[in-house]
Amino acid sequence: MRLFTSDPRRFHRHRPAMRSVATGMRSVQRRRGFERLRRHAGASNITPGRATAPWQSHRKEFVMYPRVFPSRRAVRGLTLVELMVVIAVVTILGTLSSGSMQALIDRTRLESSTFDFLGDLQFARSEAITRGLPVSICPSSDGAACAEGDAWHLGWIVFVDAEGDGSVSDPALVLRRRLPWHDRYTLVSEHGTGILSFGRDGFLLRLSVSEAQLRAEASGGSVWSANCITINRAGRHRVERAGTGSCA
Repeated sequence: MRLFTSDPRRFHRHRPAMRSVATGMRSVQRRRGFERLRRHAGASNITPGRATAPWQSHRKEFVMYPRVFPSRRAVRGLTLVELMVVIAVVTILGTLSSGSMQALIDRTRLESSTFDFLGDLQFARSEAITRGLPVSICPSSDGAACAEGDAWHLGWIVFVDAEGDGSVSDPALVLRRRLPWHDRYTLVSEHGTGILSFGRDGFLLRLSVSEAQLRAEASGGSVWSANCITINRAGRHRVERAGTGSCA
């Protein structure tokens, strides 16, 4: 049967046949499309819908949404072996970096504590010049009197040495008090200097050596984290890191 003709008058006679052919072609295309979806998704739970012909626009169109479930590979996690390898790598890296990290912490804390001591040292010198009286700084564990020895890390005080003998004659003359350092950090005088007294001209008094030197370091820490504080007779100070200058 001839379906296509150039005569417009004969077109309406073959319209039902053309509709059936078009419907069959769409059914074949729809079936092939569902087969491709099944192969692509790896599932057979796709229910074909009912397509709508172009001249049946008054009907409600049925939209097909395939139900695709995730595969096992998409939700796969770490195995026990992979987790153990990650833990081993993290442990090795932590062990290698712990030494350098501890040295950095020691150096930072020592520098902070050293700056506190230098600030009080400069304060004592400026107070001596301002008051016109000797001002001393000495180790002290109780914050009231000077302690014997050269362990400055136990704490120290800054006081007005009115008598000039290196002792606190009146508790009201104590200008500053410092608490002890952490147990791991020490500040010790190299030449047994137990007290530093500044005169009204800013010079050090009763200094038996040419320069007073104190060493700040961490017990059991790296040698390179140590600092040396040197004060000359004029009251000037300098800080040197271990291995440089006169800081052995």
